[in-house]
Amino acid sequence: MNPQEVMALLYMEKRLFPREKGLDVPPEELSNIAETQAEMLRDIPFELGKAAVAAHAASSPYAPAISEIRAYARKMTEPEPLDTHPPSEGGHACQRLPPLVRGGVTK
Repeated sequence: MNPQEVMALLYMEKRLFPREKGLDVPPEELSNIAETQAEMLRDIPFELGKAAVAAHAASSPYAPAISEIRAYARKMTEPEPLDTHPPSEGGHACQRLPPLVRGGVTK
C-alpha cells in the first residue's frame, strides 16, 4: 500500500473504532502515521488491507496493529494445510482407510 491508501485505512479504522484514542489526532499527524505504516505495509494490496481491517473489527474492539493487519492478510491469502488435525488414537487417519485406498494415498 502507498501512504494515500494507508490514510484511507486509518480513516476506516477511525470509523470502525470510534473509542480508539490513538486515532484521534490532527490530520497532519495522521499523515505522518500513514507514511510510516505504508513502509511496513507496502507489499499488502489495498483491498486486502481493507479486508484484513474489517476481519479484525469483527473480532476485536481495538484498532489493529500492523502485525495484526499482516496476520489477517496472510491468513486470507495462504491456504491452510490439509491435515490440521492431530493423529487419532492408533496413528494417522490414513491408517483407518481400506488397504487399497491407503496404498494410493500414502504413495
